[in-house]
Amino acid sequence: MKRSTGSLKALLIAVLLAVPMGCDAPSAPQQPLQPPLQPQASLLGGVIGVVGGVVGVVVDVASALLSPLVCPTDQSYTATRTIGRNGGTLKVGPHTLTIPSGALSQDTRITATAPRGSYAEVQFQPHGLTFKRDVTLSVSYAKCGLLQKNNPPVIVYADDDRNILEILKSTLDTRQKTVTGKTDHFSSYILAER
Repeated sequence: MKRSTGSLKALLIAVLLAVPMGCDAPSAPQQPLQPPLQPQASLLGGVIGVVGGVVGVVVDVASALLSPLVCPTDQSYTATRTIGRNGGTLKVGPHTLTIPSGALSQDTRITATAPRGSYAEVQFQPHGLTFKRDVTLSVSYAKCGLLQKNNPPVIVYADDDRNILEILKSTLDTRQKTVTGKTDHFSSYILAER
């Protein structure tokens, strides 16, 4: 069931307003139930980073506003390359990963897979690899059909069930038909839309 964008935005605002921003009487410090989340270099990170423990709730609400962008493809692509301290580029089908100089401290064998299926998705190995500098991922939306002009797609980090875990700050290139974002770790990335 698809929700209207207006009602979902209203829900996000309601959640933000329901979060207490202070209190009238001083109280003893409370122990957090879980470690505080650190702000992410994501679409929402800069806006909600100051709210601390509310980050997870707001990202969950923002993720509910998004769904995977349908981009059917009948071909799977896989590419492997060893990239070291000097950086490099790995092209997997219509998608491109660019690793800048200094992002890796040693030669690393990297595999990228763009699976056949209903979505524009790229999976990277070794899973969980982190970088000293952000890497750039460009995902093609050429097979996605027409996009909504007011709601361009974004790249999201998703788990195996396509639950959105992080929203990457993304830019749209209508000439190249790509969406580009930066990340500091490997996982599965997919295009999503509002």
